Amino acid sequence: MSRDDDADDKRLPLKIVAAGPEHVIMLRGANAAGVSAYQTVTPKLTSYSLDRLNHVGEEELTGEDVFVETVEYFGGKVVVIGTADREDGTAIAWREVDPKLARKDLPYKDLGVFPGKEKGRWRSAYSSSWQSKYSTKVSADGRYMLIVSPEFRDKESNLALFKLVLVDTDMNPVWGRMLVPDNRSDMTEIQDVAVDDDGSAYLIIQERFSSPEVKNKEINFDLALYRVKGEEVQRGVMNFDGGVHPRTAVIRQAPKGGMVIAGTYASTQGKDWYALGNFLTKVAPGGVSFEGVKTYEFPPEKEDKKYKGYSWMTIVDLHPRTDGGAFIVNDRAWSEGHASDGNVDWHHGDAMIVSIDQNGEENWITHIPRHTEAGNRVTGTMMPAVFSDKLYVFTIDDENQKEKRKDHDGGSIGKFAGGRMFSAYFVFDENGKYREKTILTSDKGNRAIQGTRLEPVGDGVYMALGSTGHNKKKSYPVKVSFSLEE
Repeated sequence: MSRDDDADDKRLPLKIVAAGPEHVIMLRGANAAGVSAYQTVTPKLTSYSLDRLNHVGEEELTGEDVFVETVEYFGGKVVVIGTADREDGTAIAWREVDPKLARKDLPYKDLGVFPGKEKGRWRSAYSSSWQSKYSTKVSADGRYMLIVSPEFRDKESNLALFKLVLVDTDMNPVWGRMLVPDNRSDMTEIQDVAVDDDGSAYLIIQERFSSPEVKNKEINFDLALYRVKGEEVQRGVMNFDGGVHPRTAVIRQAPKGGMVIAGTYASTQGKDWYALGNFLTKVAPGGVSFEGVKTYEFPPEKEDKKYKGYSWMTIVDLHPRTDGGAFIVNDRAWSEGHASDGNVDWHHGDAMIVSIDQNGEENWITHIPRHTEAGNRVTGTMMPAVFSDKLYVFTIDDENQKEKRKDHDGGSIGKFAGGRMFSAYFVFDENGKYREKTILTSDKGNRAIQGTRLEPVGDGVYMALGSTGHNKKKSYPVKVSFSLEE
């Protein structure tokens, strides 16, 4: 973990990316949902050396009246993506930054201008992009990057709008367009995005309905797959038989072409939407048709009214292996707001890990009981990585929960309460049994590994975010290096 003495405790980390072979760059901003809250804090880039994570340089992103959205490493360079008001609408703009942040005079360039001014328009806080900002996705071959907006609502029609721009490695636009999901929806969420080697974008969008003609007693949303390439738009809806319905999903490019979608499914009966298991389906190249569905049922829940079981269980990631199989990682995640002070508590509960073979058949399912609570969304998440075909899941834990887990009977083990907190990872053997190893401890106090994912920056090398303790605001980069001796 870096010990950057200048780390700003008022600006929490938003993203960390590679910056060439010798550096990483972190984008810091506000921990708030919604544009107005984000704008009250000036975003900042900080550069660190990759070998020792020494502080190298920093830059306050205040210039040219551009609203900074995100940062990405693409085409061998670090690019900052932002939006700006123009006379004829809103531009998506970009600028390059050097790995050491020594040059601060590189100008922004527009990728395209979309109709309408974003200032004063409502960005949905329901968007899966954490800060309700624009996000990026790079294709598996590294040739394309998709820039996608959060949900906007047209003031006159109330239609949901998403802005999409695909660029090549020279940051030249390949295509750009506005995507309008199902016009019956009153709330939409992009759950995941992928880009194939042909320059097509795939978006999994949850479309919620409230109008009487489409809402029914069982479900009130569709989980739809959109394929977009320039003016070409296709839409397919995931529907399962047997009284179940897909709830959350991620999409990945398949090694032999097409896409693979994995997610959680639940019963169409009742209001609690307890997850029953995972599903896996394939999508043919260049389309939105689904080629069969495999399901993997979670172990039975313990009957306990106080125990929420698998409610709010969502998929975290799908990780392929070299043998053609894959790991599916799930995590219970929910939030609780407090009207008295406006604060939000972020909870992460039980984890469910599924291993499948090259034919899509189940190898094993492992349940890890846990419950963390923090004042931010990046503490307590499950962050998986695969090295040498072994699954590693990084998170935080405490002594009390670790001890209770030894004799777990299927119910809740309770929240963190009085035990010494530490960071740890779980590693799984070929039968699904896990071993937990404590990391990031010191004589000066506890340290917490944080973030929404591990960011790959080299062969067997990942970056995460770290803090000096549970619920601490100062955050630093953490390097995770795997080796065959581990």
